[in-house]
Amino acid sequence: MIPTERSPPMAHGDNEHGDNIPVLVGVDGSQTALGAVRWAAELCTRTRSPMHLIHGVTHSRWYAAHEGALLLGDQSVHERLRVVGEKALTEAQEVVHDAAPGVDVVTSLLDGSIVEHLENLSARARMVVIGAGHGGRVRELVLGSHVMPIVHAAQCPVLAWREPAAQRTEVGRIVIGYDGSAGSEDALLAALDHAQSTGARLTVASFWPVSALVGVGYATTLVDWDTIRSDGERWLARRCAAACEKYPDVAVDYAYEDSSPGRGLVNLSASAGLVVVGSRGRGEATSTLLGSVGENLVHHARCPVLVVQ
Repeated sequence: MIPTERSPPMAHGDNEHGDNIPVLVGVDGSQTALGAVRWAAELCTRTRSPMHLIHGVTHSRWYAAHEGALLLGDQSVHERLRVVGEKALTEAQEVVHDAAPGVDVVTSLLDGSIVEHLENLSARARMVVIGAGHGGRVRELVLGSHVMPIVHAAQCPVLAWREPAAQRTEVGRIVIGYDGSAGSEDALLAALDHAQSTGARLTVASFWPVSALVGVGYATTLVDWDTIRSDGERWLARRCAAACEKYPDVAVDYAYEDSSPGRGLVNLSASAGLVVVGSRGRGEATSTLLGSVGENLVHHARCPVLVVQ
């Protein structure tokens, strides 16, 4: 890692504002990244954590610059990209100072893959926060391609931020996908902790694609949906009771729906402020969940997504 001279090193001693475990934020100068910075600034204020803003200067032979032009890789281009990175870090730092003037901030301009840098730094981080736009322009597609590798590589929770849906009606609601696995238990505790610090209501959601299993025609005539839903919600309440007792001030409700987890959570995200999911579920391997539910959420959710490692 090669930090710029103007970027002070991360302090690892005691800090009067908190435990000094930083929140890492990847920035690239985009509006989506600045939105992620604002979200992280609120988190740092609540947790009294310092923030570490990071920009990686690619060694790739091509790069999508702010103006959208593709540049061929050579030494002069590399220097220009460092200037772009310096500007992105300065803009992000100004956003933090405006949104949360009490938060301590350091910046690092690092040569190489931001994925590798965040993987290494995340071992001593509270959370990694990164913008996850829906894509469209070439530049967004290039920088956005880092999101899932970061989610896979990070050694702490990762928040993939995007602008919440305009039709969102329950700004203070957090949705957590729960299936009874160890990963979803970790996600539940993280969701409860976040709900307590923000005053948000928590919805614990579980899904079982009954229609897909028995057939839509049979499902509409032979399945007692009210009984299935009420039994499922009681199961959720029992499974979550011990964790919820640790957070008595958090209002919790339960949703048991006929849907695949990916589709169900994306639908709920349209009316939520945050969706939380574990990095490992009932699949055979961590990559199974991230390859389906987690990745589907990161790419298609209508609000920020927190993936808990």
